[in-house]
Amino acid sequence: MNNINNKLQHYLEILIITLLVGVPLRIIGSNMRTFVYRLIFTKIGHKVYIQDGVEFIGAQNIEIGDYAGIYRGAHIDASGHDNNRISLGAEVQIKQGVTFQALNDTQIWIDRGVLLGPYVSIAGPGNIKIGKSCMIAAKSGIYANNHIFSDLTIDIALQGVTRKGIVIEDDCWLGHAVTVRIGSDYWKRKCYWRWFSSNKRYSSLLSCSRCTSKSN
Repeated sequence: MNNINNKLQHYLEILIITLLVGVPLRIIGSNMRTFVYRLIFTKIGHKVYIQDGVEFIGAQNIEIGDYAGIYRGAHIDASGHDNNRISLGAEVQIKQGVTFQALNDTQIWIDRGVLLGPYVSIAGPGNIKIGKSCMIAAKSGIYANNHIFSDLTIDIALQGVTRKGIVIEDDCWLGHAVTVRIGSDYWKRKCYWRWFSSNKRYSSLLSCSRCTSKSN
C-alpha cells in the first residue's frame, strides 16, 4: 500500500509541475505555483516567489520558508531516498541555474537569508548545512562526498564514496567558483576566496570585517 501511495504521489507531482512550471509572470505564474504546489510539498511559506522554469523532483521532501525566491533554471532534486530532505529557510534567494541533488539519505539545510548565486551546485550524499546570511557566489560547488579510488584494479565508479557532513557557519562569504568538499567546517563571519578549494581547511582566509589576509 505504501508503495502505491508513493507512486500516486510521484505521478501527481509530475502532473502538477509539468502543468505549472512554464506559466509566466509573477502575478499569475508564481502565485499559481505556490498555491497549488502546497498539495505536494512538505511546506511552502508565505509570499514565496517561484519563477517559471524551476524544476522540482521529490517535492514531498522539500520545504520552502517565507519570502524565499527561486529563479529560472534552478533544479532542486530531493528524490532517491525516503530520508532525503531539502530545507530552504525564510528569505533565501536561489538564483538562476542553481542545482541541488540530495541523492541518498541526505539532509540539506539552507538557513535564513542565504544568497546562492547563479549556477551554484550543492550535492550529497552527505549532510550539508549553510548558516544564516551566507553569500555563496556564482559557480561555487559544495559536495559532501568524495570518490574512493584506492584500488587501481577497479574502476573509480565502482569503488563507492566516502561521505562526511559540511557545515558553513553564519555570515560567511564564499567567492566566485569556490569548491567545498567533505569534512569541512567554515568559521562564522569569514570570507573564502576563489583559491580556497577542497580539503585545504582555512587556507587563504580573510576577515569579513577588515578583509585582511590570514593563512593556516
